[in-house]
Amino acid sequence: MYLLWMLFNFQWDLWTWTLGFLVSVGMTLFTSFVLYDETKFQTHMLSPWQLLVYVANLMKEIFLAAISYIKVILGGQYDLLVFDMQLHEQDPIKVALIANSITLTPGTVSLDVNGSTLTVMAVVKKGTTPAEVEAPIHSEFERRLQGKIKR
Repeated sequence: MYLLWMLFNFQWDLWTWTLGFLVSVGMTLFTSFVLYDETKFQTHMLSPWQLLVYVANLMKEIFLAAISYIKVILGGQYDLLVFDMQLHEQDPIKVALIANSITLTPGTVSLDVNGSTLTVMAVVKKGTTPAEVEAPIHSEFERRLQGKIKR
C-alpha cells in the first residue's frame, strides 16, 4: 500500500513519506477486521512473494491472451461460450482474485460468482470446449494461489 501511495503522489519529501506510512499502517489495521469470516477465523492470505509471482504470471497471461484473442477475432471463426466452472479454492478472497483475473484477461469475463462456482463468458475459436478454457484457469491462476506452482 505504501508503494502505491508513493506512486500515486510521486512526491519525494518527508511529509509525503510520513503521511503515506501513517495511512498505510492505519488502513492495514482498519482492514484486518474485514478479513474475518462469521466464525472469526482469519482468511488465508498470500505471502508477498506469492502475490508478486501471481501478478507477474497474470501480466504474462494477459499478454498471451491478447495475442490469441486478436488472432481469433481477425480469423472470423469464433464463438461466444458461457459456462459454469467449479473452483477447488474455497477462500472467498482468492475466488474473487481469480474472478477478477479472468475479467482482466482479454476475451474472458467473469459474469457471476456463487461460492466457488464461476460463470465465465469467453470469446473462443469455433469448436473450443469449456474444459479447454477451464484448464489454464485452474493451472495458471488457481494453482498459484494454492502454492502449487507448475514447473
